[in-house]
Amino acid sequence: MGRPACHDVERLRDAYADNELLAENALCIAEHLLLCEPCRGLVDETIRLKMLVRRAVLGASDHTMGEQR
Repeated sequence: MGRPACHDVERLRDAYADNELLAENALCIAEHLLLCEPCRGLVDETIRLKMLVRRAVLGASDHTMGEQR
């Protein structure tokens, strides 16, 4: 991958947040995030949003399971 630019991080942020990148590419992104505060904020926000969605889905699933009993 080489040294990623901000537009690469933006394009790959979902895959990075989901641990779907090859280790070499994830390392390049992680190194970029150490130096680039705007990209770090973008990736952090993506990770937070994904966690909130997972919690909401799991909470809805738990609620639905309780009604079926």
